[in-house]
Amino acid sequence: DGSSVQVTGLVSAASLNGEVATVQSFDASAQRYFVKFSDGSTKSIKGDNLLQSCGPCPETSGAKGGEHSAMASPKAPSLKSGQAISGDNAQVGIEVERGPSWMCGNQDGGFGGLGRIVQVSDDRAWATVQWRAGGKNRYRIGAQGKHDLKACLGKFEVRDKEMHEALSARKPQIKNRHLNCTFGYATGARHSHFSRFDVRDELCKAVGGFTHGQLVSQKGKFQSVVIGVKQGDDGPRLWFHCEGCTGAGLFDSGEVPRMKVAGRQKVREASPEEFDGDSDEEDNEQFYQIGSSLQPNFGYPQGTGQFVRFAKFDIREEICMKVGGFKHGTVLVDIGDRQVVVVGVKLDDERRPALFMHVEENHGAGIFQRLRSIRHTFRIVGSRVMKECKPDDAIFLDRVPIPAEVEELARKL
Repeated sequence: DGSSVQVTGLVSAASLNGEVATVQSFDASAQRYFVKFSDGSTKSIKGDNLLQSCGPCPETSGAKGGEHSAMASPKAPSLKSGQAISGDNAQVGIEVERGPSWMCGNQDGGFGGLGRIVQVSDDRAWATVQWRAGGKNRYRIGAQGKHDLKACLGKFEVRDKEMHEALSARKPQIKNRHLNCTFGYATGARHSHFSRFDVRDELCKAVGGFTHGQLVSQKGKFQSVVIGVKQGDDGPRLWFHCEGCTGAGLFDSGEVPRMKVAGRQKVREASPEEFDGDSDEEDNEQFYQIGSSLQPNFGYPQGTGQFVRFAKFDIREEICMKVGGFKHGTVLVDIGDRQVVVVGVKLDDERRPALFMHVEENHGAGIFQRLRSIRHTFRIVGSRVMKECKPDDAIFLDRVPIPAEVEELARKL
């Protein structure tokens, strides 16, 4: 919740006694506080081992502040694993995973991803979750009659045990589900956006051979600082910030073993507010509101393959800008030097509003994954008056009919 606390009375981690940390959340099932230290590391600690300032808070370890009292543990609600999270049982610190109404893709890091509730809205219809994989967003816990989350009490400890077992293996097999990404930093060598990384030393070393904050070089040609581990399509990867780049990026797997440690430096943590909305994180509540207010009235081909179908798009400027950051008819050039024209907004296969664009070599409009975080890689080169299509246009008549039940199955998959 942002409170400043001082660690005291630890035995197994006595080196942390006296250190100042910030409370991130409360684990109701384990009755422990999740706290973050100034170096970005995190730890789960009992309230009896945390002193909360009743007056001025100490700014650094060992500084004297006002009076202190032990953190009191909030009363945990009556909740069982697998139970849907609602306004009646939601509480900051509860461990959650995707629930019965989930329609948010892989925001949780993929099936089986775990997170904690870090905030509950005043109307108790929405809960903000920080996912271990790095994302953070708001989810329905009664809004629209939907429940995106369910409780998964105790799974954090199970997942951490899995990670330690994976680390102790002869060939560590670290998976995306083992990550606990809490450190904010810029991602993208040329056009950066906000992301979160796992900076635990043992995990960084197992994944990429180096630890957070180390300076590495290759034959003296360049120098990079190790940031941390982030999930990828093929599993976790270690990210580096190379000199001359705007944010962290990846090296080819063959380059990393040839790197040598040249020193160490402190890495400054970033916050989403520094990136003007360019982030891995999007606002689910806003997207659901937009989705329910769409006015699709502009006909255009949809589909990037050989066959396209007729679809209608909302081309209002305010809607296109909110969803994707570009106006209808804007002509862009992407990072691959392809010309792209902005069509409009409609619901995607997960029933979420998405900005559709027409890439020059495609037959119809499609979407760019994670558009919010890559939109600065596009260059605006002009605008175009777009021709509207009708369902009986020739481009649709050559389409091979697909049974409605097959299309519905494809949508669900």
